[in-house]
Amino acid sequence: QWIHNCFDPIAATLRGAVADLDEQGAGHDERAANCLLYLGVVQARQEEFEEAAASLGRAMTIFEAAREQDDVKIAAARGHLARALLQLGQTDRANELFEQALPVLERLRPGHLVLAQVSNAYGVHLLKRSPEEARPYVLRARDIVESLGGGRRPFLLMETVGEPMPTPDEH
Repeated sequence: QWIHNCFDPIAATLRGAVADLDEQGAGHDERAANCLLYLGVVQARQEEFEEAAASLGRAMTIFEAAREQDDVKIAAARGHLARALLQLGQTDRANELFEQALPVLERLRPGHLVLAQVSNAYGVHLLKRSPEEARPYVLRARDIVESLGGGRRPFLLMETVGEPMPTPDEH
């Protein structure tokens, strides 16, 4: 469904899972945090940035309470939240989150798509201030995507830079 840009069913399923966990009194455990993390990413893809920020913020809070601060889930939630906050114009908070997330992701997930997404978003944001400062982040994202088969799987490259996914005919 992700490849075909069918985010509504994914979001509905994740919202249902979060609601079920809330109803069971498990809305603050890691199962809920994982659902909220994925829901926030989907909401951002749907350009529902306020909702994405709320879901990602809640996921981050749950992960922070349950895990060591130097944790990949916390870093992923921070990185995706920073991406959403940029879209909402909250650049100071986004910068803070990027600076917390990137070193952890670089160390714990050096070749992972989440690092590429977060690095690219930060790099694109930095372009407004300084192309030279932005360059390493954008290039790092490109290198990761290419290592993941971005040339053969163009949806990876498009996902990283925030472009719409290609139609099935395009890949």
